[in-house]
Amino acid sequence: MFRPVRLALLALSAACASNAALAQPICTGDLYRKWRFHAGAPLSHSPAVSSHGEVAVATHEGYLHALHASGAFSWSYTVEGTLLTGVFVDAADHFVAASSAPKVYSLAEDGTPHWVFTAPRKPDHSVVDPTRGIFFLTRGRGLYALSSKAGLIWSMPLGGNVISPLRMDEEGAVWILTDGGTLHRIRTPYFSAQWPLPDKDRPQLLDAAGGVALILDGSTLDVVERGGKSRWQRQNVVHAALTRGGKEPQVVVLYGNGELQWLTLKSGKRVRRVHADGVRPSAISASQSLVFVGGADGRLTVLSTEGIVGQCRVSEAALLQPVYDEARGQVLVAGGDGELAAIGFGSGR
Repeated sequence: MFRPVRLALLALSAACASNAALAQPICTGDLYRKWRFHAGAPLSHSPAVSSHGEVAVATHEGYLHALHASGAFSWSYTVEGTLLTGVFVDAADHFVAASSAPKVYSLAEDGTPHWVFTAPRKPDHSVVDPTRGIFFLTRGRGLYALSSKAGLIWSMPLGGNVISPLRMDEEGAVWILTDGGTLHRIRTPYFSAQWPLPDKDRPQLLDAAGGVALILDGSTLDVVERGGKSRWQRQNVVHAALTRGGKEPQVVVLYGNGELQWLTLKSGKRVRRVHADGVRPSAISASQSLVFVGGADGRLTVLSTEGIVGQCRVSEAALLQPVYDEARGQVLVAGGDGELAAIGFGSGR
């Protein structure tokens, strides 16, 4: 049910949307804060942004807040239960989120419910295919696919519990890592495969694109092809991500010695490197020319092939994965404490 925005929340959002009188966060280098917002409760996931620039965040307490592209507060929607797997944008620019009720909500950009239906299970993890609008969720050892037209369209057993967030590749397939070290790539039950990953103690699924998955096991990065074969590995790795937006992704790797490298996806050959000393990452995302490092100390660091572009303290808590909004020349970044900020680049100051 759509609920009116409380006056207190309106006052809070109005204060957050204007940064003229606020000293924090402090940005350095070629970065500046365009706007900030506090959700009033811890955030469970990175923000989502529509093609029109509308931004939405989901809180642990079950509120979905939306902001205009300018950062001004737009609306708030309260779900049944809690929102623990975040909010996503589908092909129709609807915000989609699953609650612990369990229910799945699809909301238009103005906050009007497009549809709401009861999910078959309370979700552990979820992700949306932005091209087909299929909503995937996992519970225990099962994967469920939902659509706005048909509700539950299929489900399938995974043979193990999901141990990492789901990753969606450019072909609309969801990559899943289950306990026991099994990697899955699933588009439908008829177009799916799984491969064992031997000799991995604590694998994490970091990213997937270009027919490969990035698996971090301790400090070893493994680029795993379809079929489960290791394409190449690197040691002493802290974090890694695949670049987005170009013809062919590259792998961006942050090493324990503070060096950031761009590597070719095919062979792991180093293309370029810069130093990122003092960065303690909690999450990384990358475009073809920029790398966004969300810090465990609440600080965002933006790097290019020339080095550090700038830094900005966003939160007192660890940052969630930054979201690059290329159309508006900004990066959206949130902290687990509920802080959300849009960080712009120097030319738009």
